[in-house]
Amino acid sequence: MPPTWSPNGDPGAVFDRSVGLDGVPEGYRAMDARTALKVRITLCRAVSPV
Repeated sequence: MPPTWSPNGDPGAVFDRSVGLDGVPEGYRAMDARTALKVRITLCRAVSPV
């Protein structure tokens, strides 16, 4: 696996789980229990209808 700082590395490959903002506590519990290495927090913006 190439280092994440190399131009060929994929820093996103470090994350093995994604949670929404309301799932942050769950993400921390998963990392503490060693069931997840790194958890990515995804933020979604509501799109207003046109």
